[in-house]
Amino acid sequence: MADPNKALEKLRGVCLALPHTAEVEAWGHPTFRVKNKIFATFGEDKEGEASLGFKTTIPEQKILCERDDCRVADYVGRHGWVTMRLKGRPRWKEIEAFVIESFRMIAPKRVVQELDG
Repeated sequence: MADPNKALEKLRGVCLALPHTAEVEAWGHPTFRVKNKIFATFGEDKEGEASLGFKTTIPEQKILCERDDCRVADYVGRHGWVTMRLKGRPRWKEIEAFVIESFRMIAPKRVVQELDG
């Protein structure tokens, strides 16, 4: 089981390194936003397992949800959101790529251009 506190600290580092981002608590959990639009969420399931929410494309969502650590997110899944359980030893390079992809989908174009330099 991934330690939820360590997982949150790692996720926080990934998310807040992106331009114009902020952490805002919503629904009792940390959310990460760009220009006040959510691009990633953090939570824990009933067993205390850390989880990450992020947006992706519908085709990518279908592929990811074939894995045992991913499922269609509650409420916003129809828009491409995925919930990934951060169990065991999370693959942070992969997670970082998903978070950045989600950021790119949510952020205004000029912010994405700023990220690209």
